[in-house]
Amino acid sequence: MDWFDGMVVAALIIGFPVAILLAWAYELTAEGVKRTEAATGETTYTSSSRLEVAIVAGLAIVIGMGVWQQITKPETVHIAGENPAASEASNATGSNAAPALLVAPVRLVNAASIAVLPFADLSPDKDQEYFSDGISEEILNVLVGVDGLSVASRTSAFRFKGESKSIPTIASELKVAHVLEGSVRKAGETIRITAQLIRAEDDVHLWSDTYDRELTVASIFEIQDDIAEQIVASLSETLVDAGLTLNSRVAPLIDNFDAYELYQQATNLGGDLNKGFILKQIDLLEQATAIAPGFAEAWSRLALYYSVLPGWSPEYDIDEMQVKAMLAVEKSLALKPDSAYAMSVRGRIHASSKNWAAAMPDLQRGVEGLPYEQEMHFNLGLVLLMQGYAKDSLAHLKIATELDPANGFNFMFYGMALAADGQLDAALQNLAQSYVLDYRGSVELELATIHRLRGDRDAYRYAVANMMERANYADLAEYVIQVRLSPEEDRVQVIERFWQVAEELGYDQSEILQRTAVWGEGGIAFADAVAFGHDEVLAVKWPSAALAFIWGTALGSDGRKTDGFKEMMRIAKLPAYWRENGWPDKCRPAGDNDFVCD
Repeated sequence: MDWFDGMVVAALIIGFPVAILLAWAYELTAEGVKRTEAATGETTYTSSSRLEVAIVAGLAIVIGMGVWQQITKPETVHIAGENPAASEASNATGSNAAPALLVAPVRLVNAASIAVLPFADLSPDKDQEYFSDGISEEILNVLVGVDGLSVASRTSAFRFKGESKSIPTIASELKVAHVLEGSVRKAGETIRITAQLIRAEDDVHLWSDTYDRELTVASIFEIQDDIAEQIVASLSETLVDAGLTLNSRVAPLIDNFDAYELYQQATNLGGDLNKGFILKQIDLLEQATAIAPGFAEAWSRLALYYSVLPGWSPEYDIDEMQVKAMLAVEKSLALKPDSAYAMSVRGRIHASSKNWAAAMPDLQRGVEGLPYEQEMHFNLGLVLLMQGYAKDSLAHLKIATELDPANGFNFMFYGMALAADGQLDAALQNLAQSYVLDYRGSVELELATIHRLRGDRDAYRYAVANMMERANYADLAEYVIQVRLSPEEDRVQVIERFWQVAEELGYDQSEILQRTAVWGEGGIAFADAVAFGHDEVLAVKWPSAALAFIWGTALGSDGRKTDGFKEMMRIAKLPAYWRENGWPDKCRPAGDNDFVCD
């Protein structure tokens, strides 16, 4: 009946212009329908009403055309043996083209593709969600190692937790052909895991099974391996040419169940990414490593959180935390020397310690060892951006957004890199996507600056107002806006007015600048402080993450020409690294001992 729907819509589209002409030329009167110029009786519609009819009809045409496009758009094609995410990632560039995720093109669905949904917690007390999530994630990790199989990222699949959408709908949104769902019931010393593989296009169950076992780490991993084998076998029957191969079985992470359970709680801890979240992770992982010192994966994750903690709160000393982080990651690598994840974490720690030369080989090994893991690409792309190599960072940060399109953190830093590369339209799209995905971070400042540069003052005001409200400076927002929008000749006077108003409202200028210089609560954005003439806020020992925010539009070329910025770079040990490894996009040498950045 598709042809009938199409004919009806086509007839409606053709008829709308006629409706407009008739509405304009004729009027409905008490004596019936008459030509407009001949109408003498009282009309039901006035001449202004005729214009409204025409407008409504015009809108209807637009809607009709949208319906027509919906009906006639190309159908999704299922192609075996292709991995769209991988092929797009391998061709990732820093071009001005908007990311595919944001312009929503028709994307091919790989027939050899799957999403692992979070398994339902059917335990009596409903308190084992972290455990059922962990089971799902580990099955996903096994499937990632299957040659020829495309697997949706954990973040993308887990965003459907608790939703009532159908399997075909979820598969369509994730662009996969198959879905694995299941449940976990943990009671006493036993566990029951149920899993079922569903073909999304017709909602057919290709395979299902229930496992009742003693509650041990070994039995859990045996079940996960068996589920992976059954999935590969089932898909291979229907996708003969896909060449699916399960390369290796996954050994249990640790034989201590208590440590394993603590690790699962840490890795599946819900909540917003903030200082409290990171401290909770550290607490759980410290407990796990205390009772199981041979737990390599727990040591590497603990190392990562030690390393990033100073970036979330200035009360933690950067050098002290990097020492703790390095000790932890070295313990992990002593246990598993070939761990690509631990190597990538060590690369992040080296970067946090400003040991750039040591960071890069480890970050590269992480990508080579786990090429389909978004975190590996994110780590390498982030550190390249920190160093000022925005163009080089783009490919890896773009891959991170494609492998994990539900992660606002990825979109924020990809947007920052695009802004640093001068691709403002694409930057705006990606930063907005981060905002939509509920990750704010420093997104608002960069968004606001791009809007200001594009002349969209209303959007700029809105972004600054939101940012200042979250920083508890809502009453100063309008004065920040005035400084940024004021003509150059009025800037000094407007800045003086800002500090005067701040004092009248009970804020202390020196305290604001001091807090700004340590990335603390109660400070303003360092880009604003520099714009107000206080570049000294940059000349301190910043967490390495701050270096990712200095190359875009917010700090700007003027900010990068200040003495404070130069000192920031020297403290970060970047000029020496640049002289050995090549100058970044915006900087160049000035004699033997100096440099200039735009």
